[in-house]
Amino acid sequence: MSLQRFFTRSTFGRFALFMMAGLLCASLSARPLLAAPDKDAAASDQKTSAKEEKAKTDKTADASSEKAADRDALTDKEKAKLEAEEKAKQEAEEKARLEAEAKAKAEADAKAKQEAEERARQDAEAATAKLQAEAEAAQQKSESTASDDAVWEEAFKQNQDELNAMEIEIDGLAGGLKAIINPLRKSLPGMEEAAQRLFSLAGTHKLDPIMLESIDQRGVLQASGLRQQMQPVLTAQNVVKDKIAALEQMKRSLPPLPEKGSKEKLNPDQQQTWKNISRIENKLIKMDQRLTLELSSATDLLGKIESMHTGVTGYLPDLWQTYYFSVPSRFFDPVAWEGITERWEKTLQNMNLRMSIEFPRNPSAWKGVGLRFLNVLLLGCVVIFFVNRRMVRAEKKGTMPTAARSGILRSLLWQFTGLALVGASFGSQGELFRGLLVLGSILVIGGEMTLAWGMRCFILDKKMGLTPLWPMYLASSLGILISYPNLPGGILSLSWIAVGLVSLYILKELHARELPGIENNLLHVHRLTVWLSMAVAAIGWPRMAILVLILVDCLAINTQFIIGLLQILNRSSDVQDSEQHAQRSVLAGLVAAFIAPIVLLLILCGMVLWVIAMPGGALLLWHYLGTGVQVGSASFNMVHLILIVSVFYITRAAITASRSFLNRVASQSYKIDKTLIPPMQTGITYGLWTLFALFTLKALGFGLENLAVIAGGLSVGIGFGMQTIVNNFLSGLILIFSRTLHEGDVIDVGNLQGVVRKISVRATTVETFDNAIIFVPNSEFVSNRLINWTRNGRIVRREVAIGVAYGTDPKLVERLLVEVAQSVPQIVRRPQPFVLFMDFADSTLNFVLRYWSDIGTATDAASAIRHRIVEVFAEHQVEIAFPQLDVHVIPQTPSLTRAEG
Repeated sequence: MSLQRFFTRSTFGRFALFMMAGLLCASLSARPLLAAPDKDAAASDQKTSAKEEKAKTDKTADASSEKAADRDALTDKEKAKLEAEEKAKQEAEEKARLEAEAKAKAEADAKAKQEAEERARQDAEAATAKLQAEAEAAQQKSESTASDDAVWEEAFKQNQDELNAMEIEIDGLAGGLKAIINPLRKSLPGMEEAAQRLFSLAGTHKLDPIMLESIDQRGVLQASGLRQQMQPVLTAQNVVKDKIAALEQMKRSLPPLPEKGSKEKLNPDQQQTWKNISRIENKLIKMDQRLTLELSSATDLLGKIESMHTGVTGYLPDLWQTYYFSVPSRFFDPVAWEGITERWEKTLQNMNLRMSIEFPRNPSAWKGVGLRFLNVLLLGCVVIFFVNRRMVRAEKKGTMPTAARSGILRSLLWQFTGLALVGASFGSQGELFRGLLVLGSILVIGGEMTLAWGMRCFILDKKMGLTPLWPMYLASSLGILISYPNLPGGILSLSWIAVGLVSLYILKELHARELPGIENNLLHVHRLTVWLSMAVAAIGWPRMAILVLILVDCLAINTQFIIGLLQILNRSSDVQDSEQHAQRSVLAGLVAAFIAPIVLLLILCGMVLWVIAMPGGALLLWHYLGTGVQVGSASFNMVHLILIVSVFYITRAAITASRSFLNRVASQSYKIDKTLIPPMQTGITYGLWTLFALFTLKALGFGLENLAVIAGGLSVGIGFGMQTIVNNFLSGLILIFSRTLHEGDVIDVGNLQGVVRKISVRATTVETFDNAIIFVPNSEFVSNRLINWTRNGRIVRREVAIGVAYGTDPKLVERLLVEVAQSVPQIVRRPQPFVLFMDFADSTLNFVLRYWSDIGTATDAASAIRHRIVEVFAEHQVEIAFPQLDVHVIPQTPSLTRAEG
């Protein structure tokens, strides 16, 4: 039964509900109205009152129904009385109900009033809090505004100080601006005039590379002087630009100016700061415009000079090639001598102009040249001093002749004097005094030639005199000197032919002297070159003839120098102390490996010294070194080739050094397995050559990603035609790194027996016992059965079989055989030899003597054992049995014979 049914249908439930309603009403009537409850409480009370009213109504209805039932049992008089009482009671109840409703309504009105008052009170409190918050925010804003004003005031003050300092600096710069601009303004007209003369000369001599090179050098010097004159003005302009940038930065740190029509206004300090900034900015802009205007003419002139330099540099290589390889003008052709007087005078005029460029022009320039000359010469004197000390010690020990020491000192003096002139020829402002450079190069070449002859005399134990190659030096030096003034073609040809005739005469006189083989051969080469150069000059190429002779003589003298150096190195390795003899091969290998790059570099340096002395030599050399050759996707030039050759010799030197080092380690250390050395050497060798190959491909311009394509092509080649090669190569790597074979092993492979002498990646060298050398492909060792007799050591077991006659004592035979084995010196004592009784044969008792011996003497030991067995068995009457066949002939009877017939 649910609660609803309990309270509505049962009498007890209705009574209980009525009693609860009565108690609730009593409690509500006794409760004082002190304060209005909240909305939830009021709703709850109203709900409870509604329930109580409903319960009361239900109870009344029940009572009425009960009374009605009782009234049916009474009389009419009693019924009327009861009805009157009930009516009065109902009226009283109705009155009470109305009073209760009025009371509830009054209570509801009081609650609503209290709620309205509470809401008004809460709204008042919220408005008060809001006003309070607004007041606090206004106070904080006021305080923040005051703080910002203080910050701005500090910033304005700092900016004002900076502006004052900047304005003072700018006023000072503006006052000195005239002094900065005047030097450039005064020198600019003269520089423009000089530049116009250079432009005019460049146009006049545009086909003469010697004059054009001198004009270009003068232009470079003039551009350098112009930059120096412009530098103070440029510095002032940079200062002005920096100040403008500082003002822009200062503007960004200040509050912006109010826009037109805006109600915001700046305070007086801010307005004054902006006025100062505007005033200083106007000054700076005017100064920048003035400096730009003053620099514009100089900048235009500098651009013209640099444009001329770029153009001249661009087509000078072609002019120099035309200069040396021009169309022949034969000196015996009358056309070559037409206007020779005018051309000679023009040559003298050009020489005067070049002398002002290629030699110092004023005392200050000569002073700078002298200081640079003395500095280099002083350094050379220090080097000569220490070298002389070392040579004096060697002379006292008897390892250097006195004549060789004096010759080397003389050559060093020549070389450092020439180097001092070469160093002095490079001016402090970038100028090049080519006349001093030519003289210095000639002296350096003479010193190099003297040093080469000194080293040769040291090896030949000869007294050092004048080098027999001095005709080469004379002819080359005269060729350089007569090429310097750019003589007309006919005069230059005759001059060079005269030099050649003089050189041939000197060579004829020297031919009667006895000269060393190398020098004699070099002079023969020089004689042939002189004849060739004279012929070339006669047909109209005198400049080419001079250049060819100089290059050949350069190679000849450098060859003598290198030979002497190599011989001295060999001599020094031969005089090592006795305890160093074990290291001599290592030292010799390293010297031989590393000397090749040094030789190459020395030859190149020698050629450079000779080439730069010729007109346009340095420029042509640099041009040809940098000119690339395109072959497919690869491009290379002389620098690349020189680099590749040098790296080749360095790689070979590194391989030699590593192999020598490993051999030395193996010979001095007992803890390293010597069989590991050959595989390590092979691995290092192939690794270094692989790196060299990759470097070469990269230097030639091949991308390493192209190796994938190459690998694909190789795979196809391997699949079709290189299977055997690759098989042998891989088999060789397996043999080397698996250490299956070692050099010196005794092997059997197939029908071949011999000693392994060398294992390479393609084949293995085997020496047979018949002293034949057989190259066995490595694949046979991997694919076939291989017997290595010495893999576990050189001691092997051998056996000798012997049979004795029946009736012989076996114990006696065993004892005699052991004694025989012990008496042979080739047989080792441990393990001991022993004898086995093997079999009862048809005619013999078979025994086997087994013994251990070195594999190299095992065959000799077997022969010695057999000799001793024959002797010992004869002494003890032991018969060595052999197979015997007894044939018994049965005679036939006569009757049987007749029957068969």
